[in-house]
Amino acid sequence: MPSAADTPQSIVQKLIRLLALGLVLTACQKPSDGPSKLDHYLDRLSGAIDSPIASTRPGALPRLNSAPLTPLVLPTADLGVLDFLSLSDCALQVNLARRNSSLGRVAGASQRLLLDLEFLRLAPACIDKLRDRGDPDLARQIEAAFTTRRTHLPAAIYNAVLGGSEYRDFWKIPAVLGNYPLNTGGDLPAALQVIDNQSAAWLAGDYRVTPTPHLEDLLATLRSGDGGTLLLAASYQHEALAEANLALGEASPLCPFGTTTQRALTLRNVVAKYFAADTQQWLAELSRREVSLMQPLRALEARLSTVLPREYTGWQQQRDAHLASLRRTPRAHVEAIQAVFRECPGSIAGTQGQ
Repeated sequence: MPSAADTPQSIVQKLIRLLALGLVLTACQKPSDGPSKLDHYLDRLSGAIDSPIASTRPGALPRLNSAPLTPLVLPTADLGVLDFLSLSDCALQVNLARRNSSLGRVAGASQRLLLDLEFLRLAPACIDKLRDRGDPDLARQIEAAFTTRRTHLPAAIYNAVLGGSEYRDFWKIPAVLGNYPLNTGGDLPAALQVIDNQSAAWLAGDYRVTPTPHLEDLLATLRSGDGGTLLLAASYQHEALAEANLALGEASPLCPFGTTTQRALTLRNVVAKYFAADTQQWLAELSRREVSLMQPLRALEARLSTVLPREYTGWQQQRDAHLASLRRTPRAHVEAIQAVFRECPGSIAGTQGQ
């Protein structure tokens, strides 16, 4: 509680320190039940400024499942039966046998990608062998198939990862946030990083596939990811703090004629206790989760930028606009807090958002 010796100057200086401390404490404390903490802060804030803050719900979110996406069409460059029989001394024959089998013809995008990578890995040695034995026509056929698969490898990666059902599940919007992101682990960011690293190697001409973790296991991890939950959290905090900023902007002066008021003291304590020391920690935790998930994912999207469908990039832009609010909105809220104290002697304009 404020003491009788508190002056307007000391009020704002203490608030600067407390807001900054809220950012530091985030690094060593577990995230709280963020949505309820944010709601509690808004209730306290409304009372401190004697101004109602409208209750909010998350706005409309960009849903990947609603985007009219279809797999990219990949040209076929398969060899005929007679050519296949001519490859008896090439390891590539087994790859073509799997591709032309009944299971191979209905394989999912990830399995087709693995077959393409195996083909690209085995084809050069087979081409050399065919030339050495005097079969240049078949060597040229395989070389043409190699060029086709290499050219369309970005599209094959897109179909297997960004265009796959696992990725759609990753962005599925949940009904509630709960205590997100308390129960998220490190497996998902690590899986995204491995997928991006592997894709970078493949596109650079290294067609090896790491056996552990296997691509299918990485995609299974992706399926249970929290991209949609992160989007929901971003929207929730944006809508709530936007209403708070509006109420702060319409609040009556805290320090009329430079006079310290009980409202100023109360607001300082509310911001310190329920925002800097509590809600702000949750907001910073969300921001860090966004970085850990989106850094490898955006790197992968950049690698595949030439093949991303227009429908995907449209959704991508909407998604990134929502996620940007995880940094922009808390910063704007700190600026709104600064603004209501500017009429008091001593400004807190130097206070930083997260």
